[in-house]
Amino acid sequence: MNKVKRLSLLFRGKSLRLWKFISNEHYRSVSYRYFRDCGVVFKGKPKYINYDVDFDLTEPNKIFVGENTVIAKGTVLLTHDFSIECGLVAIGETQPDYEMQFLKEIHIGRDSFIGARSFILPGTIIGNNCIIGSGSVVSGKVPDNSIYAGNPAKFIAHTDEWARRKLKEKEYVKGTCKVK
Repeated sequence: MNKVKRLSLLFRGKSLRLWKFISNEHYRSVSYRYFRDCGVVFKGKPKYINYDVDFDLTEPNKIFVGENTVIAKGTVLLTHDFSIECGLVAIGETQPDYEMQFLKEIHIGRDSFIGARSFILPGTIIGNNCIIGSGSVVSGKVPDNSIYAGNPAKFIAHTDEWARRKLKEKEYVKGTCKVK
């Protein structure tokens, strides 16, 4: 990516917070285009991505986000990990000219929700209709229709069963208008 494009993306990224407070509907459109232009691969339009979500720009084209997905504030999605370099130093196998790293894709399915301040680690695959609890550290595979939370993230419930319980409890309220 050339320097002019990087500067343009920097300024556009800084303006996202302002757009969020002007119009939620316009923010969704602007943020989608911004993250897409950064290199994140979208499989349909996401429902909402907060302005401070940290997509790893080392290899943003290794991050795939499904349609109608929400990624809440402060979430970090990492495609790279330099921990292997530490291990190689420990066994005397470092490379003289460069540091080694893991570089893996992240996939988030459609209709999923990633809670605030979660960490999605390299190689993670989150299925469709999944909920990730706030503050979770997720690695590996999260099957369709499941709720995971914690550090490390563990299975909590099936999304459909949880939703039926919540429907009976009637503790929810109207949110923002759906964007058509």
